[in-house]
Parts: sequence; structure tokens; C-alpha cells
Amino acid sequence: MCNDCVRLYEELQKQESISYGLRKRITSLKGELRWERQEKAKLVKEKKEKQHYRNGQKRGKTRNG
Repeated sequence: MCNDCVRLYEELQKQESISYGLRKRITSLKGELRWERQEKAKLVKEKKEKQHYRNGQKRGKTRNG
């Protein structure tokens, strides 16, 4: 192989390792984001349940008849 081909091959190997690392990092970040979304959804659900109960009590105490 010529010197240019060898150098090109080495450069492609470096780029491939960088690309692989970035793909792995993206995958892990997606997993973290999914976990955070699930936690947030749980908190929002709990908050809505509590608010719904209080609002129901408020509506039950006063009647506009």
C-alpha cells in the first residue's frame, strides 16, 4: 500500500473510534433522559392527584344553587 493509503486508513480508524464513543454516549444520555422523564411523570401524577382531591373538597363545600 502507498503511504497515502496507510495514512488514510489510520485516520479512518481514529474517526471510527470517535464515532463509536459518541454513539455510546448518546445512547447513555437517552437512557438518563428516559429515566428523568419517568420520574417527572410520577411526580406530576402525584401532584395532580393531590390537587384533584383538594379541588374536589372545595367544590363540595360551597354550592352555587
